[in-house]
Amino acid sequence: TGPEDSTPPVLTVPEDITEEATSPNGAEVSFEEEVTEEDDVDEAEDVSCDYNSGDTFPIGETEVTCRAEDAVGNRAEESFTITVEDTTDPDVEITEAVDRKRNTEIPDGGTTPIPYILITFEATDVVGIDETECNLDGQAFTSCTSPVAYDRLSRGTHELAVRVTDEAGNTGEDEFTWTVNNPSAAAPGRE
Repeated sequence: TGPEDSTPPVLTVPEDITEEATSPNGAEVSFEEEVTEEDDVDEAEDVSCDYNSGDTFPIGETEVTCRAEDAVGNRAEESFTITVEDTTDPDVEITEAVDRKRNTEIPDGGTTPIPYILITFEATDVVGIDETECNLDGQAFTSCTSPVAYDRLSRGTHELAVRVTDEAGNTGEDEFTWTVNNPSAAAPGRE
């Protein structure tokens, strides 16, 4: 009979893995090719990890433990961490601005005689939006939804900022500027 095999298999697992979230559930992470084992006497019979390569891992840290066992029952165990993070800013876009009465679309930087505006915007984020806020003319941001309307605006230039925040605290912003003027006040010979 040969020498007794008392040496555990050598189990190799990947370095810690960090992936960007692709949905509210997290991200699919593959690691199968990086989990290997060697045994100096015989092939390790069984290599298993407590998560499968290709599983969807939640946002945050997940420890993955892999185990190998050779034919005579020698065991090895190694762990690595999969981190799924959300570092991507939400996407927010002001898509339309119209004044009342004329119901005319106003371009960014445009002018209207009407002291009212209705602004439509779209906000998207792969993980999910936590908060949507608007701010008119540099005032404090307050919660808002699309479309947002402002009335009784003073003459002059106005700016609306829309800020969207996701669960991880990433923010996206879009601004829109327009001018309210009264054309008859600017007409020659009128006081």
